[in-house]
Amino acid sequence: MDEWVMERYELAKERIAQIPDEKMAEEPYCDFFTKEAMFLQQVIHVMDHGIAGKNLEELQEQNHELYQDILPENYENSYGKGTVLTCCFDFFSMEDEDYNWTDPFFRGAASKYIAPQIYLETPNRKILEYTCYDRASEKKLIFHELSAMARLSGGSTPVIPGGSLKLNLEGKQVAKICMAFPEKKELEIKKNGDTLTVELPDITVHNVFEIFYED
Repeated sequence: MDEWVMERYELAKERIAQIPDEKMAEEPYCDFFTKEAMFLQQVIHVMDHGIAGKNLEELQEQNHELYQDILPENYENSYGKGTVLTCCFDFFSMEDEDYNWTDPFFRGAASKYIAPQIYLETPNRKILEYTCYDRASEKKLIFHELSAMARLSGGSTPVIPGGSLKLNLEGKQVAKICMAFPEKKELEIKKNGDTLTVELPDITVHNVFEIFYED
């Protein structure tokens, strides 16, 4: 493998190993980062050592350790719980330069019939990545926004605009939208017809937002 890639991989492993001992984030996010870092360490172990020399029983045990968090008996308290509503970039606006060929066919039809419930409007489509989960039991959406600048630039993580969060949640009445990480604060909501818009704060690496709603 490329020497530069391996160097970055080793640095990433070192950084991940430090996370469980850090208490920078408040609860419940500290617990989230700790558990996910420990999971990544398990994945790293598999990547580094593979399955060579393991018998079937050992492989079954390894598989159970990796996926036990989402087994039925653990699912209720799993961070993997929830329904994914949307992710990546706003395909439906057809504004990404790599998808211009779809514009004549999809524009209008997509926005009318299959428009996403929640999406991120930003000129930095190659940089900002996001995923939104619906925690129906808690009546809230959890929106994760990530900057890919470190990966794209080889380490640098400059601050960039967070973009505009657009919501059109049919059957749900949004009560409030709050930033939950790296700081806590309520955000202003603007309404235009059925669409709600929230201007997100600048992002360095990872921002988390909670969208509270009533059915």
